[in-house]
Amino acid sequence: MSDKIAEIRQRRGAIASAPWSYCGQKPVRDKFLGIDRGGNKPCQCGFIWSHAAGGFPVATVTRREWGDEYPDVRLIDGNVMGKSVEPFTNKIVYGFVEDFAADAHTRFIAHAPDDIDTLLAEIDRLNGEVGYLSKELKLAKRIIDMVSEDVIK
Repeated sequence: MSDKIAEIRQRRGAIASAPWSYCGQKPVRDKFLGIDRGGNKPCQCGFIWSHAAGGFPVATVTRREWGDEYPDVRLIDGNVMGKSVEPFTNKIVYGFVEDFAADAHTRFIAHAPDDIDTLLAEIDRLNGEVGYLSKELKLAKRIIDMVSEDVIK
């Protein structure tokens, strides 16, 4: 188990430092334009942000339809000659992620670094307790052995 814990510590140490946060909690103020994006609605981009080095997205959670996008073309009306070609992005939809599930995934990922730090600290605390109790147990065993020797004599 200690090898697994060491691997977890190594992975935790390699990622962007906490705190992480996520969009969707409140309306997002655009720093450059000085406006609230999306009016009074919370941002739904699905980004999870690290606040290290000025902030940058570390992950994106899929929301609603998901699948593969690819470039495509279609014929449209509106040309004197009849039809013209319009490029667009098409999508093969594989599934759908409900908003409540995407929100739960977003919160879980955003809180993961802090949660892991808390759990690792608790492991350290419990290991310290085990070490202390192990010493106390050895001392108690020695006392019992000494008392037993006196009783037998």
